[in-house]
Amino acid sequence: MLVTSLYVARLDNEVIRAAADTVCTELRRRLSGGLPTDCYFQQVTSLGDANAHGHFPDLNETPQAGLLMPYPNQC
Repeated sequence: MLVTSLYVARLDNEVIRAAADTVCTELRRRLSGGLPTDCYFQQVTSLGDANAHGHFPDLNETPQAGLLMPYPNQC
């Protein structure tokens, strides 16, 4: 957690900082044996929204693939 927080402190991208904060929160929760909080789920949802809107610059360069097992269109 310390290495992650020190590395990310030097970066300018707020979305990357929020992602690192979420990772550190998850690691701390797993070490302490707690349950995820509402705030944690809000953080994860916010990061997913940022990812969906292309705010992770490093992910924009990765190749995109379709779903490997899509749901059938029958409901």
